[in-house]
Amino acid sequence: MADGRVFLVKHRDFIARSPSGRTFIVYGDDDTFSILDLLLVTELEVHAAPPGQEAA
Repeated sequence: MADGRVFLVKHRDFIARSPSGRTFIVYGDDDTFSILDLLLVTELEVHAAPPGQEAA
């Protein structure tokens, strides 16, 4: 994020996009969530899924 925060999306089921595409909701394991403004995202880093797990 523009302020230096990082959000981990463990699986594609843990993220939702608004119809406009401007905001995203990222869910944590404990049902907490953060609403993110796409215009404040400075980088997306994608990692390979661990062996035996579905790629997100």
